[in-house]
Amino acid sequence: MTPSPSPADDAGDKPRLTAAEKKANHIASEHKRREAIRAGFDQLTQIVPNLEGMARSEGLVLRATKDYIIEQLERRKTLIAELEAKGVYVDPQDKEVLQVLEDWKRRERHRIGMESQQQNVNGTANGNGSSQ
Repeated sequence: MTPSPSPADDAGDKPRLTAAEKKANHIASEHKRREAIRAGFDQLTQIVPNLEGMARSEGLVLRATKDYIIEQLERRKTLIAELEAKGVYVDPQDKEVLQVLEDWKRRERHRIGMESQQQNVNGTANGNGSSQ
């Protein structure tokens, strides 16, 4: 029986990369990744109102984008309600995206409730709680 080829043999006898070559490849890959992220943020600043041409942080862009999406979903919800109030049929598929809004609101209420509870616990632990 002949021995199975090693992975190096399968590679067509290509020489392995040196540490410097691996590092250079990693740096190039990381640079491409950062450029893709930067391009995505630049596109968001062109789509989301009031961001174009502003000096901005990624956090600001993400927050403004989230706010804009929520605003658009609320607007859609209002328009659907107005149409249905007038007796216009609205395809359920057109309302599915509104579940995203409701799910987000539910998670936000939960998050805020948890933060409030944590603040109450911290206030009590620090002796700031009132007991009567």
